[in-house]
Amino acid sequence: AFAQVEVKINPILMLFGSFNVSGEFGLSEKVGIDIAPSFNFGKTKYGDTRYENKFIDAVINPRYYINPNRGIDKFYFGGYLKFRTGKSFHEDDYLKNTRIAIGPNIGYKVSKDSGFIFDIGFGMGKVFINSWGSSFTDFDESLINTNSRDFIGKLAIGWRF
Repeated sequence: AFAQVEVKINPILMLFGSFNVSGEFGLSEKVGIDIAPSFNFGKTKYGDTRYENKFIDAVINPRYYINPNRGIDKFYFGGYLKFRTGKSFHEDDYLKNTRIAIGPNIGYKVSKDSGFIFDIGFGMGKVFINSWGSSFTDFDESLINTNSRDFIGKLAIGWRF
């Protein structure tokens, strides 16, 4: 039976108020599934007002690895499904968003005999659900609902067990 488990974090996102941890589970030597929840508690400035963010993302990313050395490593391609929900708020004002997107991705993972993992990847997809809500009486959803593209990125370090 083939069983590998990796735990990874994205240290760059921590600089921007997000915490991202992921686990990848090897289904075979060439197939893995990466599951990555993210929590964004950063701040955003709109005009003169600073809004606090509280967003949760979850990305499910099945991957196929081409010619792996140590199982589920080296060049990969796959697809992703992303769910995001949360809101930005200041006092009684808020803007909330829920979205679901799907798309392809590619990347490369380095694995060492010691268990150290370095994973870098990128994906671009399409938003299928993009629901907005706001406390603003003059809120016009059409002004911000025009972007139907979605992006994911991964720059993670971790450990294989």
